[in-house]
Amino acid sequence: MIFIFPGVMCLVLFPGLESSDQAYLTMITGLLPTGLIGLIVAALLAALINTIAAGLNSFSTVFTLDIYAKRIKPDATQKQQRAMGQLVTIAVAMLAMLLAMLFSNAGKDLFNITQGVAQFLAPPLTVVFLAGVLSKRVTKKAAEWTLYGGGALCVLVGIMYFVKFPSEAFWPHFYVAVFFICLPC
Repeated sequence: MIFIFPGVMCLVLFPGLESSDQAYLTMITGLLPTGLIGLIVAALLAALINTIAAGLNSFSTVFTLDIYAKRIKPDATQKQQRAMGQLVTIAVAMLAMLLAMLFSNAGKDLFNITQGVAQFLAPPLTVVFLAGVLSKRVTKKAAEWTLYGGGALCVLVGIMYFVKFPSEAFWPHFYVAVFFICLPC
């Protein structure tokens, strides 16, 4: 209810709004005094910065401790782990900025972009989930390789989809094909 109410309220108060993406900003600038607008913008920026910092820190920690320290270099010192964590943080931040610029020119809103990315990652995840639930013979290694191979295949097909190769008529059948390709793993 709390997410729907401001949008409905904006529709009633500002009926000539061109884009629904402008609803929140239009309500802030149209209904609040100047000082309160500054406070709201500062709060939004603080929340945004906190969310970005938490995401970067989480990714860096998981990569450094669970992948780098356990699989890539088990004998890494604390100093090497810290350096890798800092490097991963910078790399992921740059990748996020690149993706943000790429998605801003995609012509779609963030929800549709997120759903588009999720639909390309769904087939290998679905195979692993269903195989794990329905069969006792599935090993951890098979699930891991299905996620790696299926994820790589899905990323490749996702890139092909965004560059519109071969044609848009091909893509609805892709999900079924990738599902069955991942199934034997």
